[in-house]
Amino acid sequence: MKLILIRHGESLSNKNKTPLNNSENTLTSKGEEQAHLCGKALSLYLETRNFRFYASTSVRARLTAEIINNEIDPSIDIKYDSRLIEKRLQESYEECFNRFQNFIADAIISNNANEEIIIFTHGNLIQSVIGNALNSPDCSIIETTNCGVSMLSDGRVIGYNMVLHLQGMLD
Repeated sequence: MKLILIRHGESLSNKNKTPLNNSENTLTSKGEEQAHLCGKALSLYLETRNFRFYASTSVRARLTAEIINNEIDPSIDIKYDSRLIEKRLQESYEECFNRFQNFIADAIISNNANEEIIIFTHGNLIQSVIGNALNSPDCSIIETTNCGVSMLSDGRVIGYNMVLHLQGMLD
């Protein structure tokens, strides 16, 4: 099974470096452009593949998923799942990963074996997944970029924080 993890585009709280509640934390114009670029690149990759979209229920991840979906095929359903939200304040990376594993178990059951699972989520959830795959003792050192793409195949990291599609937009 192949997993493609995509971090949401730049949000207001990313830009302003201040916490905002979920309903206020929407994408910036840069975040929208990042999502469009990611969607264009992903559409080339997915052209001949079977896949399914899942996204966090947060506004910024939902908007990223919708923009990318419109670049690929607006008729494709996006399934939203609260288990894909960012790491909670009192939650450890291990607890975050366990929540993700619970989601994956359900997603695998409902997926065709040949489908790739594409997930629009948050940096710290991606950190927990990549960190677990790499047996990292400290997931917080794993960098994630807005609209960066990471890939795993059968639990092995095959691509990490890929950002070539964002050329010219990186700080």
